[in-house]
Amino acid sequence: MCPWIEIGPVKVASFGVLHALGVLFGFLVFVLDYRKKGSLRVLIWLVPAVLIGAFVGSRMANILLFYRTELWPAFLNDPLKIFFGDTGESSFGSFFGALFLVMLGSLITGVRFLILADSLTVGGLVLGVLGRIGCFLNGCCFGRPTSLPWAVRFPLSVYRVHPTQLYEAGLVLVFLFAVFVCRGRFKKDGLLFFLTTIFWGAERFFLEFLRVTPRSFIPALSWDQWIAAAVALAGIAGILWIWNKEKGETWHSA
Repeated sequence: MCPWIEIGPVKVASFGVLHALGVLFGFLVFVLDYRKKGSLRVLIWLVPAVLIGAFVGSRMANILLFYRTELWPAFLNDPLKIFFGDTGESSFGSFFGALFLVMLGSLITGVRFLILADSLTVGGLVLGVLGRIGCFLNGCCFGRPTSLPWAVRFPLSVYRVHPTQLYEAGLVLVFLFAVFVCRGRFKKDGLLFFLTTIFWGAERFFLEFLRVTPRSFIPALSWDQWIAAAVALAGIAGILWIWNKEKGETWHSA
């Protein structure tokens, strides 16, 4: 674990460095993929839409998820201080915030959303791997106590715990490798995006059993698990929509 990176007199947070690299490489992967499909002038509005949406969504989702803790009254008392302070982030919030602004931007500009979504998905997976490694180095987002030989003790944990950050980074990396191997098979716009939402929702749902996160009205499940299930179900609905659309087009052309 290495929360800080020091180069001479310069000291930066490894969490921030890994996330910045994730964003940089993520957009690079997007450019390499999307240039085969459309004009890169879309970056003029896409980059700020993704960055602003992800930031605002991440902060607000984290504040709302912890509304029963001391963070909520502190937010009501001084919203700007809590919003821009060190209050943590939510990956689901980042996803929904960026998704909303990208959909809005595609609606305004006429750029097909599903084509954008497929290319952004590949970059998002790269960010997912590097981002979770950043979480591990920072010592946040860890799991429940365990006696397994690979358990890790972080400064914020009293016991040795599951390194769930590395679990998720490994799962996303394997899925990313599978995407690159099978990339040519995703012929339908949106197919990769919806398959990824199914994967992400499913892996987060099951990994949440190993994490310490706010419980929902059903103590066995966290709020993140409900969100993960909704994301996975939305992905399934998207796949069915593509399948029915293709079936309808085949019927009309017969």
